[in-house]
Amino acid sequence: MPTSENAPTYPLLVVEDDPVQRRIIVTSLVRFGWKIIEAENGARGLEAIRSREGVVALTDINMPVMDGIEMLRQAGEERVRAVAMTAANDSATVIRAFNVGVTDYVIKPMDDWQQVNTLLRKADTKLFADRNRRKEMHALQQQADWQYWKALFLTGGQNSEMQRVLDMMHVQFNQDIDYNQMLETLMNLRVDGGFAKLPEDIYHTLLAAIAPIARFASGIRIAQSVIHKAPTLHSVTVAEFMDILDSLYRYNLNPNALLNMRNLSLWIAEGARSVPGYVYLDSGLFEAAITELTINAFKYSAPSDAVDINVQAAAGENIQILITNPARETTLGRDGKMLPGLPRELEELAFRFFIRLSPENLNTYQEQWPMGLGLPLARQVMSQHGGRISVHNESWHLGGGSGNAPQMIVACRVEIPVREKPLPIEEKA
Repeated sequence: MPTSENAPTYPLLVVEDDPVQRRIIVTSLVRFGWKIIEAENGARGLEAIRSREGVVALTDINMPVMDGIEMLRQAGEERVRAVAMTAANDSATVIRAFNVGVTDYVIKPMDDWQQVNTLLRKADTKLFADRNRRKEMHALQQQADWQYWKALFLTGGQNSEMQRVLDMMHVQFNQDIDYNQMLETLMNLRVDGGFAKLPEDIYHTLLAAIAPIARFASGIRIAQSVIHKAPTLHSVTVAEFMDILDSLYRYNLNPNALLNMRNLSLWIAEGARSVPGYVYLDSGLFEAAITELTINAFKYSAPSDAVDINVQAAAGENIQILITNPARETTLGRDGKMLPGLPRELEELAFRFFIRLSPENLNTYQEQWPMGLGLPLARQVMSQHGGRISVHNESWHLGGGSGNAPQMIVACRVEIPVREKPLPIEEKA
């Protein structure tokens, strides 16, 4: 019996309509350490797959109710890898099976159970590797969404921008990884039977090297959608607009804040949802811009600081969104000295592409490559919505009235117009 250290990662799903054959299979394979689930047809097998994070399947192909290929097709490749059981003359069906997550096949009747286990363990390893790779790419895509290299080569900047472009590229591609050394190491790896076995440190280094390239590519895609494409505006009521903000806070911004040990609150003014009128909105672009502005507040604050989003709306007035955080000495001034928050005289500088106001060693937000490209794109998004944005220091009396000493905060003010009627084409429809 295998130990817990080398036991399979995923349970084994045996899908076989013949109960006698199914019992023989289960009895023969359980000794290899598999946790086994049984199903008498593809429909039952599909239920078992969908109820688990990952499954290795040993499945017959021809079964009543639902065959093995249809089961795997509906399940998709995210959760399952399979070994198919088939007759010796069923090669055409085997070829179809390889397109739906089958990694190998065995011919009935089976008697070499060690070989069957080897094929199943191979499927188990492949599923584990593929799921990890998918999680890694998903994480990279999330980090890239609005954070990294959003406008490189898409801003139309002239030679005056070139030095900042080169600085950004240097940070992006040379901060943590020596690409030449990694290339030399990979070229010296021994390839055996078509496979190269990577040491663990090289594997993780390779992942780290792919990260900035993935961010670069994804950032270009996002930037292009903002800069070169007009937003797709739809009419939403003010109440619906407030619901969009509330959902963004609950399912995106606040989980991000908790993950990075930040205190985030959303306050929607009493009566704001009942204000009449419409907002012309591209919700995807708008949510991305608000996300960037909130993360910008995280980057320039400490974990114990309160970051607040206050939303005001009144009849006949524009919607006001105020994002605030205490001003910390995280801004590098023109003279090289550290400044609290964002002084008003640096506001326009902060909205230029490729400007970075926070040195790496003082950036308390857990972000690897802050490129300083979010604010200009956020301003462009707000402009496309007929709104405007400003970010600078303000002095506020907090927690006790004017008798207390004023506290300097960084205030990001977003203004979005409220319209009397929906968009004409929607009104006509």
